[in-house]
Amino acid sequence: LVVAGNRVCATLGIEAPVSVIAADNGEVLQTISGTEGTEEIIHEDGLLYLVADANVEEEEFQNGPRMNFPRGQWVMRNRQVVCCDLEEGKLLWSKTFDWVAPATLSTARGKVYFFDGKQVVALSREDGSVLWKSEELPVWQQMATYYAPRLVVQGGVVMFVGGEDYIPHR
Repeated sequence: LVVAGNRVCATLGIEAPVSVIAADNGEVLQTISGTEGTEEIIHEDGLLYLVADANVEEEEFQNGPRMNFPRGQWVMRNRQVVCCDLEEGKLLWSKTFDWVAPATLSTARGKVYFFDGKQVVALSREDGSVLWKSEELPVWQQMATYYAPRLVVQGGVVMFVGGEDYIPHR
């Protein structure tokens, strides 16, 4: 869920597309086709960036929360990074990646960033093309769903923490 001016952008169901809702009265203004299975939404400069999982037939959708099946581990499979024009209510581009780690989607200075389980990836906001990838980064190898990596972009610097050497509290 994100707030963009006087609009709220959210999915109204676990497999539903993104809906744009009037913040003052709750009226659904539009539904953006092609955004089904959205798991994360961020907003910058009139564009929505999404992480979506279009694999609705997968077993975990039948048995509980979609990201942590089985045994509390993140489900690591294809995800889409999607860009939508909020004013037009239309999908601009969608790119599929082997995985997009939760809580790592970020934007700044005309780029879209995420962690793919091994590297930080930078995409062009214009067309989703890969601009660069970092070297392989150390992460917590047992990444359970009670932990999520973090990626922040500030002042032209991309910062990432992936839990290397993380020891769970017992």
